[in-house]
Amino acid sequence: MGKSDFFGKVFRYSPGVVSFILSRKNKYDSSFLNNLNKPDLYPPNWAFAVVWPILYYLMGRAAEIIYHSNHKNYKQALTVFIIQLILNLVWSPVFFKQKNYKKAYIIIILLIVTLIINIKLFYDIDKLAGKLLFPYIIWLIYAAYLNKYILDNN
Repeated sequence: MGKSDFFGKVFRYSPGVVSFILSRKNKYDSSFLNNLNKPDLYPPNWAFAVVWPILYYLMGRAAEIIYHSNHKNYKQALTVFIIQLILNLVWSPVFFKQKNYKKAYIIIILLIVTLIINIKLFYDIDKLAGKLLFPYIIWLIYAAYLNKYILDNN
């Protein structure tokens, strides 16, 4: 018996939907960012609103591909995916609400390590699913740079 297409869609859309709901529920005052020392490579505010929905779609699509695979390790790969998604969702309140840049930096480093493992697991099951996470890891490395700069210069 084949896997439920419903659960495939849950994997596809849940990263974006959960992030959207949490961002609406936990509105953070980001005006404090205007007073921080930021690197010259800090992106314009609109970039975040463009990049994250794309990344969440790619993440969800990759997870859906893995869910529908018949690979023996698909559950392990999806478990790691969920762990990295939780780390992703935890970072924002730590950075924006608590303004704990050190703790946020530790979380983002753990997230990057977890995502590297996730990419490897996905890639071993389905090359496209692994490749769909490449933009995400690039963005996270950039975000870690921004986080570290803010930590060190504020």
